Amino acid sequence: MKTFVIENNLIADASDNAPDNANNDANWYFLADSAICNAGKPFFIPELEDFADARLVIALKVNRLGKSISPRFAKRYYSEAAPAIHFRLPALREELIRRNLSTDRAYSFDRSLIIGDFMPVENFTDDSAINLLKNGESAASWSVEKLRMPIDEIVAAVSVTNSLKMGDIIIPSLSESVEVRIGDMLEIKSGETSLLSVPVK
Repeated sequence: MKTFVIENNLIADASDNAPDNANNDANWYFLADSAICNAGKPFFIPELEDFADARLVIALKVNRLGKSISPRFAKRYYSEAAPAIHFRLPALREELIRRNLSTDRAYSFDRSLIIGDFMPVENFTDDSAINLLKNGESAASWSVEKLRMPIDEIVAAVSVTNSLKMGDIIIPSLSESVEVRIGDMLEIKSGETSLLSVPVK
């Protein structure tokens, strides 16, 4: 199983010094299988780190085999999505950048992506937004209208160089970052409905 995380795909995204992606060029990194964790599990900040960044995301599940998919046919390749939180380690990231090394270690580590229950993708592709709460206070939001590059174009772009297989995950964008420390409680809500809760330990 492969997990693709698309970077810098939010309109007016100032995080990570995101460039103006006028050409809609998708860029992504991969997460290891051990990074995927199901709902109901806490997030443990790795040793030697004082805090982590949390990003509200949705996880699209690929439902059929495909390669070099046309955007107009991309909807055939996914039907479910889940709310999720992707954790990253900013201190490690800055150290790796300083040393001119790949930053993947700061993103792809055990339990760095906690995924809630999968449901029809239409729950996330209508006009409503989902929100990330930190200790009960709104901290970030996600909606399909914020995407710089639409989901179908993302699926098509990824499939140019990667065969998509059933069960693969595509994260079409990352929300703004939310700093979290031990003892914080994160919750994803759609309106008043709780979709995912993650304690930070």
